Amino acid sequence: MVNKIKLATVYPEHLNLNGDQANILVLQRRLQLRGVESEVIAVNDNDDLTNYEFIFLGHGSLAAWSHIDAKRPDLIRDVLEACDNGSFIFAVASGYERFSKVRGVSAAKPASHRSEFVDVNGIVGYINTDSALEPFIFDDHALLTLLHGPLLAKNPELADDLISKFGWADTTIRNQRLDEQDRLAKLSRHTAFEH
Repeated sequence: MVNKIKLATVYPEHLNLNGDQANILVLQRRLQLRGVESEVIAVNDNDDLTNYEFIFLGHGSLAAWSHIDAKRPDLIRDVLEACDNGSFIFAVASGYERFSKVRGVSAAKPASHRSEFVDVNGIVGYINTDSALEPFIFDDHALLTLLHGPLLAKNPELADDLISKFGWADTTIRNQRLDEQDRLAKLSRHTAFEH
């Protein structure tokens, strides 16, 4: 296990339209509850992206992306380059769409608009899009999702999968606070479909 984890988050003040930044906080808290110190580092205008093992790219409005494009027009290419050099990318909604487009992956045609809670192979989240991209992809290089908001809060096992993937902590370690987080997540997942 490592002593201190650095979690990069790209333009967190702009790419947090649906509380996406909470994913980083959930990851950080689950590390803390296993005795591992971490630091969340904001990456903005001229900040280097080459030395991070983990990079988070949230969802933003058209105005937010317009601001980012004016300040750092090659941002997504920089994120893709970091991914190609070994960084793991966690991208949400518009962050995922932009990353995929630069990566050369695009949906064949727009889908009909969806705005609902969904369960994608056991991962529960809220989708609000007309994108025809896969709603959830988790592979060796990236976690890409159209599911908005604090996805890891509803799916703590996914946070633990990330922690385990990088060898940051022993995810078999349990305590009362982790059990309580998992209990609340289970209730949240259940409540999402009670409408």
